[in-house]
Amino acid sequence: MLRSRFVALLVVAIWFAIAPAALKLYSESCPLGQVYSHAQDHAVSSCPVSADQPRSASRNAAVMNGVDVLEHDNFKELRASDPSTVRTVGIITNHTGFDVEGRRTIDVLAKAPGVRLTAIFSPEHGITGELDVDSVGNSVDRATGVPVYSIYGETAASRHPPENVLKKLNVLVIDIQDIGSRFYTYESTLGYALESAAATGTEVVVL
Repeated sequence: MLRSRFVALLVVAIWFAIAPAALKLYSESCPLGQVYSHAQDHAVSSCPVSADQPRSASRNAAVMNGVDVLEHDNFKELRASDPSTVRTVGIITNHTGFDVEGRRTIDVLAKAPGVRLTAIFSPEHGITGELDVDSVGNSVDRATGVPVYSIYGETAASRHPPENVLKKLNVLVIDIQDIGSRFYTYESTLGYALESAAATGTEVVVL
């Protein structure tokens, strides 16, 4: 019994003595992103990340928000084919609408070439996401001076973008990042907007 315990302790001690060196040697022989083979079965597998390797990998692509795609394409999805024509644009958005640099989609569109931002529509909780009320009122965006029309209220009619405003727009942009939680109303906001845009013939671009 004592001999078995002694042998077990000896094995553990030897393991802790040689493991760091073995791990370092193994890591150096198997750089991140390469492959290694099992001597016993000659199988080839991906190198695992070891303790002394950086937990990073080279990027071969970039993830962009919808507004980043617009910026990258110089807003061609919103602009007219005639460069001299300026198209009027409205946007449904809130605090989740921003580009990779952290700029609001509202501010990006306000400075975009070939378009003029003339209307902002605020969903539940307003464009800043801070209003926990049953009905959001109209206002004006301080940074751009563009009027903000509420599309959240107690009736179905109040949850549709006003058609008299939509009729003045060439394009309605929708930029709200959904979180997949169904008690949020942003999915129905999109549905109501599509209904109103269909009635007025307004083009819709969903980011």
